[in-house]
Amino acid sequence: FPELRLREHPSGAYKAEGAMELYPRSKEDVLVILETGHGRRKTSATGANSVSSRSHAICIIQLLQNDGQLLLVDCAGSERKKDSMYHTKERQQESAEINQSLYALKDCIRYLATKQNVPSHAYRASALTKILADAFISGERGKLAVICTASPCASDTEHTLTTLRLGGALAGSGPEKEEKEALTDLLREQRGPLESHPNQWSPEQVRAWISDLSNGEFADVLDILPSNTTGQMLVRLTEARCAQLCSGNLRRGQLFFKLLHQVMQRVEATRRQSVVVKGPSPQAGS
Repeated sequence: FPELRLREHPSGAYKAEGAMELYPRSKEDVLVILETGHGRRKTSATGANSVSSRSHAICIIQLLQNDGQLLLVDCAGSERKKDSMYHTKERQQESAEINQSLYALKDCIRYLATKQNVPSHAYRASALTKILADAFISGERGKLAVICTASPCASDTEHTLTTLRLGGALAGSGPEKEEKEALTDLLREQRGPLESHPNQWSPEQVRAWISDLSNGEFADVLDILPSNTTGQMLVRLTEARCAQLCSGNLRRGQLFFKLLHQVMQRVEATRRQSVVVKGPSPQAGS
């Protein structure tokens, strides 16, 4: 597809030269257009998503009756530095550009929420905000709604909180606040197998975790695993042994091994965060 170039108009808004203007006559036509655009998005596998969007998607719907417009923006997922440390140089640069554009978007909305005016240098900071400049220039006449996708999995808690904080910032709800202490207290209240390290699980907790894992996908493992298997025995399993427990299926065994170690890493990370929140204990004589 040809590369689109952004050109600034005298009004301060930017237009994508070469972009097609389509005139749908029904809701079915609109869906076809949206699906076609979605199919052209760049995606790539990440540690959290096999089809992660690596580009922003923008759909501009002009309302001819009243000269208004509806902007639909699906942002690419942001990535923390530690999540992209093993990516190629090209992918790391890509992640940096995505994060930079999201920061520019957040900055523009902050201006809009606090000063009802977005200075030109703010929306000129990225291609994403240039395309949305028309909405920023309109000021109070525009309305904003933010939709966040959150995961119900406990292992994704940190990612979910990051998403919600970013969504809150984009919605102009004020400065982001770290609520680590409240999160730690909440996790303490929700007692269950995932709160303690897997090497401390009892046989009952081991079997409960396997039963719930991936909506019961690994329930058949319980038929092979000795009923007296403790958490300490579980964490010592190798990938090869996990494959044996999964009826010799190497792919399932690798996934089982990976999910177990993800829980171990998550619990260890939560413990480190808890230490940071509490702070070091005062030394004697201090």
